[in-house]
Formats: sequence, structure tokens, C-alpha cells
Amino acid sequence: MSGLYQMYRSIFKVDEIPYCVWGYDLKARNLEHLKSYDHQYFKYVAELHITQLDGDNKQLAAMALRKEYHHALETLFSLLCSVIQAPACVYGWVLKCTSGQLKKLVKDISIGHPGIFNQYGWDSVTWDKLSHRIHAHSNRDSQRAHETGEQFAKLWRGFADDFLSQDNLDEYNSIKHGFRVRSGGVTLLAGLEEEPGVPAPPENMELIGHGEFGSSFLRAESVGNLPGKQRNPNFRGRWLSLTWNPLAMTAGLILISMSIENTLSFLRIVNGEPPQTVRFIRPPENEQFSLPWQDSPVVSKLSIDYIIDEAEIQTFTVEEINEIISQLFKQQDEQSPEGGTSE
Repeated sequence: MSGLYQMYRSIFKVDEIPYCVWGYDLKARNLEHLKSYDHQYFKYVAELHITQLDGDNKQLAAMALRKEYHHALETLFSLLCSVIQAPACVYGWVLKCTSGQLKKLVKDISIGHPGIFNQYGWDSVTWDKLSHRIHAHSNRDSQRAHETGEQFAKLWRGFADDFLSQDNLDEYNSIKHGFRVRSGGVTLLAGLEEEPGVPAPPENMELIGHGEFGSSFLRAESVGNLPGKQRNPNFRGRWLSLTWNPLAMTAGLILISMSIENTLSFLRIVNGEPPQTVRFIRPPENEQFSLPWQDSPVVSKLSIDYIIDEAEIQTFTVEEINEIISQLFKQQDEQSPEGGTSE
């Protein structure tokens, strides 16, 4: 093989970690990888489930839209960050990038953190710089191309906020790992008690806010304190409810689909394809870029649960828990029929 083909290499960083990928066909493999992305998938999912929002399965359809919105954000930012750090070897970058590194990069870009490694010699990386670079070939009219770059930069900043939200991350993990989430919205009512400790009668209750669609799930919340920098293994499960507009999720999925297509088009140009052979797409009206955040429920987040008195908690260290588990297994062995009982 080495006598027939020339070995190539591509050097890049994932966040701050350097890598070197080797191969005989790096350029062809990178282009093949770029063409394997189907940006239409998220648009298809949006159009499929939006038709079910008035039917018997509306809550399931809304949950499917929410899950794919999270999935689409992860896909989009993986591609955008590969544009920054490894446009000539996207497949190598995405194979090595962890979810933690991706989240850190998106956060660093959003806050304007200086010194992010990039392939363009920028002192700082911003969504504006990135979007204008990607959309430079989006229209023969340079003014229209510049406007497109501005609109997608604003869009990606909003998407970054959603992607970085810890509440959204906990929700996404609850959906994709075991589907440990309850679908449906929440209604928040408030009223004065006529007698302390006795719930107010229905006629005294006033509606504060309502969201028809959403999710409720348990999140881990640390309890107790340990001295020094010890890992605290003590926690509670706390209910969190999020509400959202599935129509906004649909709009977001369609705009993410456009963003992915444009990013892939740019990467194909960078990797040698003529600009006239790829397509860039955008909404006809600028107002459509804000649709993912329009008509949001008044109560978008709610967490009502019992209060834990930490004075009632005996905080254990990791070592103490391991010792308790060891003692429990020892007792089981001593009481098992095979081992007999200790005299």
C-alpha cells in the first residue's frame, strides 16, 4: 500500500487538545463525510410531527420535536466548531470531540473568550466572524450576503443560549437516556389561604401562567457539605418542569436545517468544490429568524418540591459509603444458606 499511495496527515486541535490524523485519502474521506450529513432530516422531523399537534398524540409529537431540537443543536454546533478548528478534517474533529469540549467551545465563543484555536488567524472567535465567513458566497449581491451573515449570527447566539442552558441539558439527558421524563405542560395558580396550612379554595385561586406542552423530570441536586475539595456523593432528586412552544421548536428545526446546509456548503468549498456547485439557503424575511423564541409560555420553568432540612442529614464521604456497602455484603454472606450462620 505504501508503495502505491502517498500518506497524508492533518493536524488540528479539539478545543486545546492537539491531534494528528493520518490517511491515504484524507481529502476524499473528508468530502465523503461532509456529503453523508442529511440536513433535510431535521426539517422532515419538524414537518412530520407538526401535523400531530392537534390530535390525540399531540403531547408525544411535541416531545419528539423537543428531543430533535436538542439533537439538532448538538449537530449544528459540532459542525460550526469543526469549521473553526478543523475544516480540512471535519470527520477527525467530530470523532475526537467530547460533549464537554463542545459545550466549552460554544460558551467561549459566546462570551468572546480570547485565544480559541482557529484556522483563520483570528485573535478571537465570534458568531459574527464565523457566520460572515460561512455566508460570504451565499449571494452574488455582497450586501445581501452580509445581511445573511448578520442574521445567522444572531440566530446562532440564541441557539447557543439554548444549548448551554443546564436546564435544557438535564431535560435532553432525561429524554435520550431511558426516556425518564413525563410529557405535558404545567398550570400555575396562586391564592390566599383562609386558614394557615389549609389550601386555598378553588374560587380564591388566580391563574399565573399556563403552558400546554412541556416536560417534567427529576434532576440530581447536591445536599450537605464536605470539607475541602472532596467529591460529595450525597444528593436528592428534585422535580423540574419546563414548558415550551412546539411551533417554536418546529421553526427552530427548520432554521437549524438551513444552518447545517449552509455550513456544509462552505466546508465543501473549503475542501475544493466550486462555489457554484453548492447551495446556500435562508428565510425570505428577516423576521423569521426570531421565530424559535416567539410566543414562549409565561411560566417556562417551575420547580416545586419539599424542602430538605440539612440538619436531618448525616453527610457521608465516598469512603464511608464504600465501607457501609462492604459491611452490607459481609452481613449477607454470613446469613446466606451456603455460608451458614456465624456462631
